[in-house]
Amino acid sequence: MIHRFKCSSELNTKIMEFSDIHKFDDKDTLIEKFSSWIETEEMKTILEKEENFLQRFDYETPINVKIFKSIKYYYIKKFLKPEPKKEARERVVQRLPKELKESIQKDLEEHFKLNPGFRPASTFKDFDYDRNISESAVKKCYNNQYYQIKHKKYDATVNA
Repeated sequence: MIHRFKCSSELNTKIMEFSDIHKFDDKDTLIEKFSSWIETEEMKTILEKEENFLQRFDYETPINVKIFKSIKYYYIKKFLKPEPKKEARERVVQRLPKELKESIQKDLEEHFKLNPGFRPASTFKDFDYDRNISESAVKKCYNNQYYQIKHKKYDATVNA
């Protein structure tokens, strides 16, 4: 038995077109336009195919009710939602020196030897690095290296 369904792409396209056209209609106008829309020959044909498909899976809710609710509570809201602003964020990608990355790996390896269950947040504060480099960049690299080493060690023990 189907409780939810995804309609065919043909019906979905029609629903989206209808929703876009009627996104500013009040409730009564929307009901009126919807009622006349589903009575068109084209929509009757599409809905009949959809109903036949759903009946094979014991879907009990009338398809008109389901479509109207989808339009009113999902599609129209989707069209009315403002597009997220794509702010031109300037992302600074800072390449860390190779020596720093190697130093991080060495530091982490030593910590793994002492205590395999350590957390990088607790050991980073004692890590010595050139303070001219962004702390957030170094910290991100430190955490990434920690997880890469940890997963390599985990994979080695699992596959051993």
